[in-house]
Amino acid sequence: MKNFYFLALFIIIVIGLVLYSIQKSDDIKKNENLASIDSSTYPLSVKDVRGLTIHIPVRPKRVISFAPSITEIIYAMSGEKNLIANTEYCNYPEDAKLKAKVGGISNPEIEKLISLKPDLVLSSTLTPLDAVKQIELLKIPIVVFNHSSLNQIFNDIDVISKIIGYSDYGKDLLSDLKNRRKSLNEKFSDNTDIDKIKTLVLFGTNGLFSCGKGSYINEIIDLAGGVNVAQSINSPWPQISFESILNWNPDVIFVTSTESQNISASANVISTWKNDKRWKKIDAVKNDRIKIIGDSMLTVPGPRLIEAAQIMNDFLHSSDMN
Repeated sequence: MKNFYFLALFIIIVIGLVLYSIQKSDDIKKNENLASIDSSTYPLSVKDVRGLTIHIPVRPKRVISFAPSITEIIYAMSGEKNLIANTEYCNYPEDAKLKAKVGGISNPEIEKLISLKPDLVLSSTLTPLDAVKQIELLKIPIVVFNHSSLNQIFNDIDVISKIIGYSDYGKDLLSDLKNRRKSLNEKFSDNTDIDKIKTLVLFGTNGLFSCGKGSYINEIIDLAGGVNVAQSINSPWPQISFESILNWNPDVIFVTSTESQNISASANVISTWKNDKRWKKIDAVKNDRIKIIGDSMLTVPGPRLIEAAQIMNDFLHSSDMN
């Protein structure tokens, strides 16, 4: 089953984002809404991405995360001691695998959640509204986030740090991430898209899924000094055709993967491209400019995205670039 972990997670992400975009009711506002918080002392009130205000009377001590991104944010600010459970897809860092599991991102196990007696649930828009409403009926505070851009991710790190009582750690984390982003930005501040390296990101090697306009990975490619060849597609997570790849003729291809077996499987498929008469026409394949980025670093919209951008930057601008 783990061999299909990545594809399953990506499908969940795509379905979740599509559902989010069409549920424009009073329950959910437009994507550009940011979560906000009135203070960093308790009691406090949080306005989540739905525009709803959630009251948190005291510092939470039993937190459940419904998203890998939120789990990674909590660990990045050293708040894991108050994290009692997460989803079966939360596998970074290693310690996150040892936490109690409450089902998947899109199908949380409510009975298991109840048995753990949380005082706070943190969720993303990938969790269906019906599940969110079930938790609200149980009088358990639940805050929903939407990590669709770097600015939203940074904003949510700040809000989450204040919610769980780690605001100083959150400030330090944000300062580090923003400084690293600034360093990358300054490298290419004078570059136009014409100057940048044509880049394609593929989610695994099955199905040719990529990232288009409006995706946070489109931002990461730009930050790394590349230009996303798929940004002409007016959809954040499109499935593309081989003919499109051939027409774009990317200089570099990044393939995302998760655990070691997925990396190995992706490497095996990529090796066949080099002997495939169609794939050999693409410059990235012809010049051996393909890199696998593992450990869900690029697929989870969390703190490691800046590290992913730095890795991509190093590869895009390495000395052996043709």
